[in-house]
Amino acid sequence: MRKIVWLFSVFWLFQGTAYAQNWYVKTDAQTIYGKYSKSAQRNDMVGAGLFVSADYLDHGGFTLGYNYTQVNLKAPLQSITQNDFTGNIRLNFHPDALPGVLTMRLDLHTINNDDASGLTDAVKAYGSQVSFLNYAKSLYVDVGYNYSKYQFNFNVNQITPTLGMGFNDASEWVQLRAYIIKLSDKKRAQGKSSTNALEVKWTHWFAVDNFLAADNLRASAMLGERIYAVDSDSASVYNLTDLQTGAYSLGLEWKLGDHTTFMMMGGLEKYENKTIQDKYESRFAYMNLGYQW
Repeated sequence: MRKIVWLFSVFWLFQGTAYAQNWYVKTDAQTIYGKYSKSAQRNDMVGAGLFVSADYLDHGGFTLGYNYTQVNLKAPLQSITQNDFTGNIRLNFHPDALPGVLTMRLDLHTINNDDASGLTDAVKAYGSQVSFLNYAKSLYVDVGYNYSKYQFNFNVNQITPTLGMGFNDASEWVQLRAYIIKLSDKKRAQGKSSTNALEVKWTHWFAVDNFLAADNLRASAMLGERIYAVDSDSASVYNLTDLQTGAYSLGLEWKLGDHTTFMMMGGLEKYENKTIQDKYESRFAYMNLGYQW
């Protein structure tokens, strides 16, 4: 609860000084609901989060966020309630030798929950990323590294090279990201010492007048396998999941005036618990309300 109050305090501080000090502040409130299908252990999950992001001109900035998640398990298993506090800092550079912006970013996640086993509690995930976006905003590349530390001497190393490209006068954007994950103990990772996955994201920006009255349409797919992954775009750590074997989503975003955006997304994720031979799915609905101050 203290973390939520602190996050609101930071928001109000920057909300009052953003324009005078050349700070650009954005807040995002989000919620998600997922229903598990064919799972021997899981019923459903619900989550909510609040993020504050502040940038000083084009020099860099920071983001602070909080996510609450509750995973309801089937009896006699005890349901899990989780708190995830996350933040990052980023610095932008404009070297003469490059036709674009070079950004360096550092991330931190601290996760606490009431998992009776303690295997997914007291998690810390550290991330770093170097990215480049050209001035035409038609080419994006990055290389990310994450180190996640779990209790009882278990850790995860993840590398995420990314390529993004814009087409059709910037009305289309395609992003490819590979997840290369190394695990320190196969017994804690469904018998896997490593996993590999490819995530594909596509965004289409509509013309001003369209029958949906939407600003953009976005779709994504994850192919391959990944476990204990860290998603730097959504600021998520998959510490509660089993082996993820696929994911698909489709969403729409609307601009509600000059400062407000609203997004709705639905999707399906596939998982497998090899220990108990349990293959199951999660169908989810996600909403995000953003405001640029």
